Amino acid sequence: MNVRSTSHSAPPTVKRWAMSIGINCYQNDRVPALKYCANDARALHDFLVKSQASGYARSAHLLVDDLAAGGAATRLNTLKKLQGIANQAHPDDMLLFYFAGHGRAVGQELYLLPTDVEPDEMTADTAIPLSRIKQILESSAARMPLSLMPAMPIPPRSAILPTRWVASKAV
Repeated sequence: MNVRSTSHSAPPTVKRWAMSIGINCYQNDRVPALKYCANDARALHDFLVKSQASGYARSAHLLVDDLAAGGAATRLNTLKKLQGIANQAHPDDMLLFYFAGHGRAVGQELYLLPTDVEPDEMTADTAIPLSRIKQILESSAARMPLSLMPAMPIPPRSAILPTRWVASKAV
């Protein structure tokens, strides 16, 4: 009796990773508070987690700062969490980054303002250059092109304005 063994390789499992950040309250009083950013980030996070079709159930991360949160979306927390997600992603995975909060343009560089930003020190030391977010996402094994979509015009030089940024690297 000759038994023929056929092996079928399973299709790759695509995992979806998401990081949703919403900042209403900043530690420095010179940065104006916002009203809806934390709710927007929570709404996206809840949609991704609760929608069975989304595929994000166990890999969606949320950082918010409002009166109840108390400082989760700091520069260090944001960069560490995003780098951790990027390091875990595989080539067939999808990686989504969402930011709702203040943004600022200084020269040719765009910055996301974490909750612990010092507005008079607009350098990579206290804000998060959008180029750094792009670098982290592109360093991930998730292999599709990065796309950045500002939901509003680039703020005037040195202005602090509410900004929503979505960056995704997807299959």
